[in-house]
Amino acid sequence: MTQFIHNHFEALILLACGLLITVCAVAWLQQHDARVRAEFTLQQAQDRIAGLQQDKAAITKQMGQKVTALQVQGAKVQTPAQAIAEIPKVSALPLDVRPVPGLPTAVTVDALPLYKDLMACKITEAKLDGCTQLRAKDAQILTEKDGQITTLKKQSSFMKRAVHTLEVLGIGAVVGYVAHR
Repeated sequence: MTQFIHNHFEALILLACGLLITVCAVAWLQQHDARVRAEFTLQQAQDRIAGLQQDKAAITKQMGQKVTALQVQGAKVQTPAQAIAEIPKVSALPLDVRPVPGLPTAVTVDALPLYKDLMACKITEAKLDGCTQLRAKDAQILTEKDGQITTLKKQSSFMKRAVHTLEVLGIGAVVGYVAHR
């Protein structure tokens, strides 16, 4: 065996150098491919985040328009007769009807306070809908950002890949040598 090594020393050195170059080339190629995949994944996530942020802006604008329209509608109502006419547009709840003492066929309704309360509820409902949609978009953005972080963490360095490949080759060489003996 030692005679073989002495006779073919130069060839073995060249073979070892070739093997080392091959290992480094494979590790570099794996690192390059991983970096390209990570960049592509990150770009997709950034595009999705930008879309979600645009959705949030549209939701905020729509919510503002709804609230403004409801506030304008609410400001127009100043009399009980106007409130009675507008209540069905705001809520399907029945009016708080009470009999008038001494007049059995007459009823009284506190229409203006009822209308104001119903309008406040409607405004709050519009704001809640908008906030709920915004929260859902925020959750999606966080998910995308978590995906970016995960992608960035998956990247390993060139040296780690090269060392790992050399370890695998070294273990294979040892197993082959032991099996040959």
